[in-house]
Parts: sequence; C-alpha cells; structure tokens
Amino acid sequence: LKRLTLRHLLTMASGHGQSCLLSAQRAQLTTKDWARFYLQQPLIYEPGERFVYDTGDTYIASAMVQRACGETLLSYGMERLFDPLGIALPRWDACPMGVNIGGAGLYLTLADTAKLGLLYLNDGVWDGKQLVPAAWVQMATRKHIETTDMPPEHDGHYGYGFQFWRGQH
Repeated sequence: LKRLTLRHLLTMASGHGQSCLLSAQRAQLTTKDWARFYLQQPLIYEPGERFVYDTGDTYIASAMVQRACGETLLSYGMERLFDPLGIALPRWDACPMGVNIGGAGLYLTLADTAKLGLLYLNDGVWDGKQLVPAAWVQMATRKHIETTDMPPEHDGHYGYGFQFWRGQH
C-alpha cells in the first residue's frame, strides 16, 4: 500500500485481483468506513502492474480529493465544472461517511452528459473558457495501461487512461 499512488488509482492499477466496491458489494457492506474496507483488501499485483477494473480505486481517489480540499467531489466540481457547464445540481451517491463514490452513482441527463463529452472533445474549453487544462485532457485520455485482461468485446484492448476507456476512434 505504501507504493500505491493516485496515478495507480486513476488507471485502475491498484494491485487488487478483482474489483471492490461494485454496486452489489456496496449494498452488502456492514461497515460505514468504505476506505478501511478498501485498504483491507489484499493486493495481488504490484501497483501499476496490471489493469483490474476497480470502482474502489475511484472511490479512494474521491476520498483523497475530499480530504485534501475539505469538500466532497460534488461540491468541488460544482463551482469548477458543473456550474460553468450549466449542469444544475446533479445527484452523486455517497458512502455512509459522505464521500462521493467517484466512479459511479453520478446522475446526469443525457444533455448534461453530452456537455462533458463536448468539453473533452474541445480540449477542456467550454463557451470560450478553459475549464479543464488542455494538457490534462490530453494526458487523461491517452493510454496509460493495457487492458488485455478484459474480454475483447468489452473494450477491444485499446487501453485505459485516467478514468477513461479508450476506443479505436
């Protein structure tokens, strides 16, 4: 765990052998402390060695933002992203301790989801304003890790970025 970095979390390469904190597993948890649960799961691989789709990785990244900024990921994103995009207060599921799940449970309309897609297609620019640094868009959407363990029909083996599935186009 001491070698685990934010980059490993963003690329779903924490070292877990299977996903933790998927929807069905979250529903069965008896603990309120999802971070402790996550950290107690055994690491099978060296962090960064292998892609394993893991909602828990994204949850821990969300918890890191909350701890560093003193506000939830949703609150942090409202002023910086959602409000400028004209996305009215979205709902984002959280754990019993108030940490947004991160990689799941964000409820947006189709039009609002399209706004996020357009933001990234335009290198982070919305309505003439740079909301997300272009360098981040380029870095986040490029391949950082192979996904060859995933079934080909799922992702075509195009790799994974920072929370972005890659496709052939």
